[in-house]
Amino acid sequence: MWRLDLDDPITSRLRIAVNNAEPSGIFDISELVGYAPGSVFIASNLSGSTAPLNVLISPSAVAIPEPATVIMLGLAAIGLLRRRR
Repeated sequence: MWRLDLDDPITSRLRIAVNNAEPSGIFDISELVGYAPGSVFIASNLSGSTAPLNVLISPSAVAIPEPATVIMLGLAAIGLLRRRR
């Protein structure tokens, strides 16, 4: 289970923990942020000091047609099929 904590609200340091452990590596956070694939690299530091955090997120919005547009296209397709018969 992922957990993202704001360790210090003054300096805005973030901590990502998986099952209460602080891992290092590349993580896919696209489900967490709702964007296209992204990754976070955390160099965890066992001495307890602040570890560097590099974040790369590449958001790309996908256009979703309105329901009315899809319905109109469906009705047009049905009309064309009926016209052919």
